[in-house]
Amino acid sequence: MRSVWLGVERLVALRFWVALMVTSLSAAVSVGLGLSPAPQAVGLVFFSALGIYNLDHLVDREKGLGRWPWRLTLGSLLAIVALLAMARPALRWLVVGGLLAISLYFVPFPWRGRSVRLENLPGFKPLLVGSAVAIGSIAVPWLSTRAHGREAAYPPVVALGLAVVLAELCACNALLFDIGDSELDKAAGVPTAPSVRGVTFTRKLASFGLAAAAVQSLVSVLCGSGPSALYGGTTLAALWLLGAAWLLPERTPRAVLALIVDGALALPWLFLLVFGAVRGS
Repeated sequence: MRSVWLGVERLVALRFWVALMVTSLSAAVSVGLGLSPAPQAVGLVFFSALGIYNLDHLVDREKGLGRWPWRLTLGSLLAIVALLAMARPALRWLVVGGLLAISLYFVPFPWRGRSVRLENLPGFKPLLVGSAVAIGSIAVPWLSTRAHGREAAYPPVVALGLAVVLAELCACNALLFDIGDSELDKAAGVPTAPSVRGVTFTRKLASFGLAAAAVQSLVSVLCGSGPSALYGGTTLAALWLLGAAWLLPERTPRAVLALIVDGALALPWLFLLVFGAVRGS
C-alpha cells in the first residue's frame, strides 16, 4: 500500500495528475459544446499543462519542495513543438501566443522595495492560472474543430460565458493551493494572498468566486442558455471546491490537496459520463 501511495505522490509531484485533470476538463468542454477536435488538440492541452505546471515547479524548488524536473519540462516543450507541426495555423498561433502570455508568470515586478515575479504578487497567480486553463481548455478544441471544417453545436457567445465560469473555478483552485503553501510562502517571503491577508480572508475570497461560478452555472441550466450537462458538472465542481475551501486543514499534505482540489476539474467529465449513461438507459 505504501508503494502505491509513493507512486501517487510521484504522479502529483511531477504534475502528471494536474495535467490529466486539465485534459479531462477540456474533454468535457469538447463533449458539452459538441466539438470534435483533432487528436493532436488533446495532446496539446495535456503537454501544455504538463510543461507550464513543471515550470511553476521552479518556485516550489525555492521553497524546498524538491528538484526541478527539467527533463520532463523539456520533453513537454518538444512534444508541443511536434504537435504544433501537425496543427493548423490558427491553432499554432493560439498555443504559441498562450505560452508567451503565460511566460509573464516569471517576469519580475517591484513589490514593497524588492523584486518579485508576477506570479508571486497577491492574487496574480490565481488570475493567470484560471485564465490560462479556462481559455486553453475551450479554445484549443474549438479552433481545432473549426480548422477541420466542422462547426460547434453552440455559438461563440456560449463558449465565452463558459470561459468566465471556468476561469473563476480554476482561479479558486489555485487559491486553495496558496492556502496549503501559506507557511512556506511566509518563510520564503512570497507575498501570496494567504501570506499577506491571511488564510481566513483567502478562504472567503475563494468561496465568493466558487459561489459565483455555481450560481452562473445554475442560471445557465435553468435558462437553457448553454450545455446543461456541462454546466451541471461545473456546478458540482464548484460546490466540491467550496466544501474543500473550509473543510481541508491548512496543513493538508500536498499530495492529498492535489488529489482533492485538482480532482475537482474531472467532475464535469464524470458528470457528463453519468448523465449520458442515465439518458441512454
